[in-house]
Amino acid sequence: MTNSIEITFLGTSSAQPTPDRNTSSLALTIDGTSWLFDVGEATQHQILKVSNIKWGKIDRIFITHLHGDHVFGLPPLLCTATKNLTTTSSDTARHPIEIYGPSGLRKFLRQTLKLTRSFLGRDYMVHELLFPEDPVDHPDKKELYDFEQLGKNIQLQRSGENLYWEVIDGKSYKITAAPIKHSIPCLGYVFSENPLPGKIDIQVIKPILLRNKEALGIKNPMELVKKLQNGETLHLPDGTIIEPPPRRPGRKIVLLGDTYDPSGIIHLAMNADVLVHEATNALTSSDPPGTSYESVEEGAIRRGHSTARMAGKFAAQINAHKLILTHFSSRYRGCGSKIIEEIRMSAVETFGNDRVICAEDRLPNLFTQNIRKKSTQISTPFDAPPSVMYSPAFPTARPAEGDRSPTAGRTVNVSGNATIGYRRLWSILNANKIRQEVRRGRYYEKPTIRRKRIRREISEARFKEAIKKKVNTVLQMKARLVNGQ
Repeated sequence: MTNSIEITFLGTSSAQPTPDRNTSSLALTIDGTSWLFDVGEATQHQILKVSNIKWGKIDRIFITHLHGDHVFGLPPLLCTATKNLTTTSSDTARHPIEIYGPSGLRKFLRQTLKLTRSFLGRDYMVHELLFPEDPVDHPDKKELYDFEQLGKNIQLQRSGENLYWEVIDGKSYKITAAPIKHSIPCLGYVFSENPLPGKIDIQVIKPILLRNKEALGIKNPMELVKKLQNGETLHLPDGTIIEPPPRRPGRKIVLLGDTYDPSGIIHLAMNADVLVHEATNALTSSDPPGTSYESVEEGAIRRGHSTARMAGKFAAQINAHKLILTHFSSRYRGCGSKIIEEIRMSAVETFGNDRVICAEDRLPNLFTQNIRKKSTQISTPFDAPPSVMYSPAFPTARPAEGDRSPTAGRTVNVSGNATIGYRRLWSILNANKIRQEVRRGRYYEKPTIRRKRIRREISEARFKEAIKKKVNTVLQMKARLVNGQ
């Protein structure tokens, strides 16, 4: 079982970057290990601005399709990520970075690295997810790049009318993929956690086990609870039979590439806890008067994209718990703006509930337990705009980097449905101040530099205030002396 899953958006713009948004990329961080989904240009710059993604912890990269705004950042990111490793023998023996994507990805990466004569500090391998008509790449060892290991060719499988790829089958999770419709071959990925052990009511089980303690002949009969969690039935000496609790479904996260019709992934995506869906276009107040939604949707489909209403409709179709919108057109400027809120509300209208988020760059969403449970821990700020809220009562936000709070590890009850650590609370407050300064046009400062500046400004202000008090005191004393004479 994975303890925590964190989604961090590194790019939420379509086609080209804007001052607020980079081109497409997001990171799925599982127990400290990060997997990247799409790597638009300058993704490595975005990683430098977050604290929860470490270069040496990037083990897998998944590409949805080969449009430039989803893949142009991959070669430089590989160079940066592998050069940030230490040069010990254990690093060179590490498992290569595994990259998954459609046909042509292997050749693109190989030729780019060859032509630029790039040096990597760690090997890589590309696994291609092939459609039936795709050519199978069988290169000779001489054709491979110096740091390339030969990856697998994963063939498309069929189950009835459903098509899918078995990408990874891990001990506690699996990743599958399915084709979705876009202007070029495109994939959607599904991260599925294996079923989790059911919950055991200790207050009911404990007296039963304790009364059988002597007959069992063990010092601590509560050790048998582990067997129940593993699915074993307990037959006790007094004739009591304790059945294991039913297993709970694991978490499911659906990450789609660009698409105007994702129906090909429905069989894998049903009952998703989180759906990440593109929303390139929407009918907003910025459109010319008389513009109809039908014309906006027709234009989006013609270019192979979706509107926010289409995303909400698909989320309702697969019974998703939360919907995160991303891949916004570059004409929708600003995060948390009125236009972004209009986009969110258009998705809410077709989704049927308010659990819709418009993603922002470097906005984290932390899932430490089953996402549908009220005890889920989510990293959030307190003044986030409605466009980045999970619900009206629970806002969310971007984290601070370089957090060094001495009170890390403690928890504070924020509300009835979440807990948040002092360290995270301290980071959020700091991040919000920085965020406000950035919106006012101030340059972005690292938290450590910013704290030093604030301390210096406070010291200067206090010094000036102290001088004023002393001057006033001297003037008052002088006035008294004059009056006394």
